[in-house]
Amino acid sequence: MQATEALRHIHAKNVIHCDFGCHNFLTQKGGALALSGFGGSTIDSSTSQVGYATRYQRPCSMAERSANSTRKDDLFALGTVLYEITAGARIFDDVPSREIRRKFEKHEYPDLSKIPATLRTVIEKCRAYQYETVDDILLDLQKPAVPS
Repeated sequence: MQATEALRHIHAKNVIHCDFGCHNFLTQKGGALALSGFGGSTIDSSTSQVGYATRYQRPCSMAERSANSTRKDDLFALGTVLYEITAGARIFDDVPSREIRRKFEKHEYPDLSKIPATLRTVIEKCRAYQYETVDDILLDLQKPAVPS
């Protein structure tokens, strides 16, 4: 939930992180998360000079990859962050970047059957670009789990 709230906060300030991922969270005393790594962030749709780590990058063409990042890119990355936090492991650990990109392009993702139903739905919707805002994600996270 803290990762989602952090993304909501920066989006409310018209900031797109452009490298949202577990590698850019710091753990504070008491276990609170702090988002870091703003070096490539954009404000008000400016151009970013860096991009997402492969594990957090939505599948797209090279032309799209060089275009400006959008909120939807951060939302896709949030799905991976939520997966990694819940699973306790990096997505496709020890898999080369090129292979991860290929898997994402084919919509091949790790099994989510052991992830709680509400969170599983959110992760799947992040992967399918079905969210427009972080607030939409927060609404889904607050819904009671439906047995599967």
